[in-house]
Amino acid sequence: MQLHLHQHAVPIVLGGPGINHEVSFRGRGDGRLVRHVGRFSPRGRRLNLNAFDWDGVLRLYDGLIDLEAIDPRLPSYFHSFRETGTLDSDAFIERTGFRIERSFTVERFRTGVFVNQDGAGFRFQPLPAEAQYGRVWDLALGDLTGDGVPDLVLLLGLLSPHPRSAQDESSFVSVFIGQGDGSFLPDPRPVFDLPPETTAWRLDLADTGGDDDPPVLRVDTEDRRRLLFRINR
Repeated sequence: MQLHLHQHAVPIVLGGPGINHEVSFRGRGDGRLVRHVGRFSPRGRRLNLNAFDWDGVLRLYDGLIDLEAIDPRLPSYFHSFRETGTLDSDAFIERTGFRIERSFTVERFRTGVFVNQDGAGFRFQPLPAEAQYGRVWDLALGDLTGDGVPDLVLLLGLLSPHPRSAQDESSFVSVFIGQGDGSFLPDPRPVFDLPPETTAWRLDLADTGGDDDPPVLRVDTEDRRRLLFRINR
């Protein structure tokens, strides 16, 4: 399966509910920088970057703290600071191409994706109500239906009762079918059923080699298992 994403308005970055702070940003780019933001922070290792829409203003949330307030002297046992303790505003701009404007305390949010507008900036596209809960850990893009339009697979984690810990969260996978205009609808087919209490941290779509072959979804769990799901068209 070969899907040339640059031929479409492709959603790159997504978001989930925040607990402490978020950072607003605006950006113009070619999509590569936004993809870099989305892959910037694997679960439990670096910053857990999530994107938000606050009454039409695009913002970014780091999962724990305001990016403008990172202090490299903070204890290293906070995983978010282990590899990013020196990431100040200038470093953030350099790595992502976005300019930090203001920061706010999170009170409300809408989960969504950013759609590349062919180099003219990015449009925030909220996801359906089925995706408006849980924390988004990872995403995969691929043509799941064979219509040439990118579809979106989200790895969601239930909110932990401990705001600074991801260890008490189980995970589930949610699929949204691209409508060709940057919007998505929930997949009406049965959901992917992860084993109870499974904590997954990464997913991707594997190319099975032929245009007519269904893609395979790979889910990696924190206990070093790899779950494979064949997606029927």
